[in-house]
Amino acid sequence: MTKKIRKFKIKKLFVSSFLLLNSIFTLLCIFGFVTTSYSQASNGIGKYGASFLQIANSARQVGLGEAFTGLADDINFLQYNIGALGLVEKATIGLSYHSWIKDTQQGAVGFAAATDYGKFGFSLVYFNEGEITEFDENFQETGSIIGSNDIAMTLGVGYPKNIFGLNISFGGAFKIVRQNLADQSATALGLDLGFLIKYKHISYGATIQNFTITKLKFIEKEDPLPETYRGGVGFNYKVRDNIKINLAADVAWLMDQKLKSYCGAEVVFNKIIAVRGGYKFHDFDANRWGAGTGVIIPVEALGNSYVKVDYAYSPLAAFEGSTHRFSLIIEFDTMEKKPTAADILSEEERKKFDALAEQLRLEVEAAEKARLAAQEAEKRTKELEAEMARRLARIKAIADSSQGKIVVHPTSTMDSIRFTMRINFDFDRANIRADEFETMQRVGEILNTYPENKVQLAGHTCFIGTEEYNIRLSHRRVDSVMTFLTAKESVKLDRFFYPVGYGKQKPVASNDTPEGRSMNRRVDFTIFTKTDTPPVPEGSAIKSIEIAENNTVKIICNGKVANYKDRFLSNPDRIVIDFPNIFLLPEQKTFKFSNDLFLRARLGYHKEEKYTRVVLDLKAPLQYQVAAKDNIIYVSVK
Repeated sequence: MTKKIRKFKIKKLFVSSFLLLNSIFTLLCIFGFVTTSYSQASNGIGKYGASFLQIANSARQVGLGEAFTGLADDINFLQYNIGALGLVEKATIGLSYHSWIKDTQQGAVGFAAATDYGKFGFSLVYFNEGEITEFDENFQETGSIIGSNDIAMTLGVGYPKNIFGLNISFGGAFKIVRQNLADQSATALGLDLGFLIKYKHISYGATIQNFTITKLKFIEKEDPLPETYRGGVGFNYKVRDNIKINLAADVAWLMDQKLKSYCGAEVVFNKIIAVRGGYKFHDFDANRWGAGTGVIIPVEALGNSYVKVDYAYSPLAAFEGSTHRFSLIIEFDTMEKKPTAADILSEEERKKFDALAEQLRLEVEAAEKARLAAQEAEKRTKELEAEMARRLARIKAIADSSQGKIVVHPTSTMDSIRFTMRINFDFDRANIRADEFETMQRVGEILNTYPENKVQLAGHTCFIGTEEYNIRLSHRRVDSVMTFLTAKESVKLDRFFYPVGYGKQKPVASNDTPEGRSMNRRVDFTIFTKTDTPPVPEGSAIKSIEIAENNTVKIICNGKVANYKDRFLSNPDRIVIDFPNIFLLPEQKTFKFSNDLFLRARLGYHKEEKYTRVVLDLKAPLQYQVAAKDNIIYVSVK
């Protein structure tokens, strides 16, 4: 029996020694691996939203150089390793606050407790970016100050397990992140997962933080959360009855960035005073070290509870400044009733918390509805694409049966279908010949494949005759085609969208051969398959002039006309506007006006220079302004 006891003690001593050596070896491996990885890491930096999640908010952890994944022995594990939640035995509250760069501020509140159903934790982190000067699109200050604030709420659960004599804790948490900038806001959902293994003086931990479920979306831009993978080892040991040391080392990897490494040490004297320091091996430009202290105060009035007050100092070399962090932790011991978040917070704070929780609940509900709506929209889009493909195939089949009279353009897409009709007209005539009725019937069948969609017509001629003659002829023939399709093929007249006659301006073949001239005599159709308003086509002629208001004249064109030159002339007072390569459709050349500002409008086409001139005669010299919108040129005077 004595030999068995001796063997057991030797085995126990061997295991303890092995684990101690293993922890030291792990620390060395971590820093050796980090040194190699850091030198070989990619210089690429990923782009993520909610960058405030990477800023440490608790004083003790900053004092330890942010090495806490493997140690994870106070309430602030909620920000470092949710896996430690399963080892919580006492109800604990944590509060942190610090001013960061200039007027930016950060704070956090955390709560964890053990229940009969598991271990539960909650944290709320906010970050205020202070006053931000607003700039316009030219990077000029507008004089306005806008605000920006961020908030993250975490709800977690943990469970402990004893596996092969090791105390293992597993934890997971859902995270809701909301960012506000001026009048824009975005919300995202994330997930934290982790575990912590403890055996005597040694502990190992690993966690995945900020795994993105839904992305932050400002306007059209989407950003994921800063997904981070952390691992660490901790070591705690009582040197003497009144002195305890804690050692910690971490590595962390944010996707697309270099591997980061941290280490820290803490000495606790008489369970009252703590002194700590930490170092980062990666942060060369911002802050590479931190130091701090803490005071542990027993409070018998709260059932032998403890209040821990921590402070940390960390320089910010890149900003020629430093930060001072303060944290408060209340760890309850024997309490008849475990407090809830509502019990801890004041009535006013509880109302704010309830309002925030309700707001976040509604936003999560809205996000789910948006997701379902997006799925339905995607399904509907696929159905519409299939239907449009079927209709396009039908149109091509009709065109193929027209013996070359109708040709569907290969540039036709799901947004618009283009086809060309070529029929014969009698010389200088625009009426539809009887031998072309069959072709017109096929055109009507094609247009009625999309019975409610807009259709744009463009008439073209060959080069025979003057440009002015061909412009008028192409308009007459387009009007004849529309009249026939409306009367004979039941195509609604309001579907025709800005029909334009281009005459001989847009040939598709050489006019030197009969075949080429035949190709150029055509009517082009464009069916707009979407319900959006189509773009106004390029114009070729002025249709009319009329008074819009007492001080405004409208020059109405058959399409969009952007090229014109205007000037004011005296004796007599008049506004002159020239339109290059734009023709006249009306026979009337003078339009008389009966108002207090305009006398008349005079129109004329100059064949040699190929431009139309519009002259607006005024009753007195006036300031004027010319503006174009869609197919109308507005001339206003004052």
